[in-house]
Order: sequence, then structure tokens, then C-alpha cells
Amino acid sequence: MKRAAQFLPLVLMFGLALSACQRKEAPEATADAAPTQTPPAEPGKSMGEYALDEPADDTLKEQAKQAAADKAQRALIEQRAEAAANADGSDVKVKLGDGDNFSMQGKDKDGKPVLFEKRTGHFGAPELAVAAYPGAQPGAELGTFVRNETSATYMDTLRSPDNALKVAAWYRSELGKLAGVKEIVDLGPAKPDGGQFMVFFEQADRTLSVTVDPAKEGGGSTVQIMHTRPSKPG
Repeated sequence: MKRAAQFLPLVLMFGLALSACQRKEAPEATADAAPTQTPPAEPGKSMGEYALDEPADDTLKEQAKQAAADKAQRALIEQRAEAAANADGSDVKVKLGDGDNFSMQGKDKDGKPVLFEKRTGHFGAPELAVAAYPGAQPGAELGTFVRNETSATYMDTLRSPDNALKVAAWYRSELGKLAGVKEIVDLGPAKPDGGQFMVFFEQADRTLSVTVDPAKEGGGSTVQIMHTRPSKPG
């Protein structure tokens, strides 16, 4: 188990706390609520000009106030996470992003490097090691990037209007063109309605998997790609 793993429950706990703080529930409308009244326009002033006057300034001020409060809350959670993580003499810095994105980096109590980073988004060929199927679009859910002291993994999903067998055949051909490939394992027999491939590279600790399935809804297909490589510093 990697050294960063010992800190993960702690940081995840604080990350979830931050996510909860960021979720704002809109007040529910009730039958007794008074209808919104639009004030009469001033003489020589259109209703549009009136509506865009002071309320806009109030809204901007409220947004700035909320942003400042969120920033302060994030900083407080980071400080508490670092204090707890470093209670045993470690020297770890914690950085929280939006949602459950976070990173921590430093040294443990024995002076050994500690690194863990998690973020979400959609990724392209440089990260996933293989191009997207022509016309495919990013999936509804964001992909994930996870990195520790030794490895980095990118995971993402694509959606194509074409059927899974056609998409799988395209990837089977594209994977054979990648540089540094040592072996491609075709797990197609286990997926007669799509395709699954494992790619092993000459570079140690680097693998790529591509799984193509028929889409559960709306026709077409989904493509799941996971690329693992040695971690890079920084």
C-alpha cells in the first residue's frame, strides 16, 4: 500500500465536508408565499432599465460574499486536514478543489515522499494514450485522474452513435498503431456484442484498457478507457 493511503480517509472526510458546505439548497416555494411585486417604473425610465439597476449590484455583492465565504471555508478545512495529517511528525500539504477534488504532497514522518492527487474532467489522447473514436462525444459523467507516488491513472468514458461492434473494430486497429506496444490481449470472445482490449507496453508499469459496450439507452455504444503509467514528479 502506498504511503499516501494512510492519509486518504482523513482527507476524504474533509473533502466531503467541503462538498456539503458548497451545496446550497434553494428555498421551496409555498402556497402562502407572497407573489413577487414589480415596482412601477420611474418617469422617463423603461421597466427594463429599472429591473437592471440596483438589484444587479446587490446580486453581484451577494455572489462575491458567498465566494469569499467558500474560500475561507476551504482554507479552514485544509488547515485542519494538514494539522491532523501531520500530528505524527509528517510534513504534508493538503489542497482542496471543487467537489471532492484534492491533492496532498509532502513527506511522511520518516522523510519519505507522500503524494496523492485526484481530479475530475474529460481527457484526450495525450492522457488516454489513444484517440477518440471519430464522432464520439464525452460521456455524461466526468472522467477521473488519480496519481500517487508511483503511478498515474486516467479514466474516461465516450459515447458514440455507432454500434459497439463497429467501434470495437476501429479500436482494435488503432491500438495496433500505438508506439511501444509489447502485447495486445483481445478479450472479444467474452464480449460478443462489443469488445475489450488490454494493451501492455515495453515501458514498465504502463497499461491501457479499452472496453466497448452497447449503450444501455438511446442506442449507439459507450467506450471506457483506462490508461495507467508511471507517475511524473510535480
